[in-house]
Amino acid sequence: KPPPPRGGGGASSSVSKESGMSAGLKQSPSKPKDMQDKPLTIRPTNFAEPGSFSISAAEIKQGDPRVDPTRKEQYLSDADFQTAFGCSKADFAKLKGWRQAEAKKKAGYF
Repeated sequence: KPPPPRGGGGASSSVSKESGMSAGLKQSPSKPKDMQDKPLTIRPTNFAEPGSFSISAAEIKQGDPRVDPTRKEQYLSDADFQTAFGCSKADFAKLKGWRQAEAKKKAGYF
């Protein structure tokens, strides 16, 4: 036996179509109060491709604008990567995502 219909447009409905369900809800502001006075930060989406250049660990951690912040470790030279993570880039790529994230946090690249 199918369940009875819920709330729906019949004469016995307890919510009228005119008042709707949003009658008691408050309209939320477009921005949270703590962010209304802050300027919008726009980040570039055209970062340099990893491997197109190598950069020192110190420059990456300072925030080079050419570096994709989600893939900072990929801009390291092979030797610097080996020093920071204790494995090659190829071995690192084989790790599960959560293991990569943990290694990046530990090395300071997250």
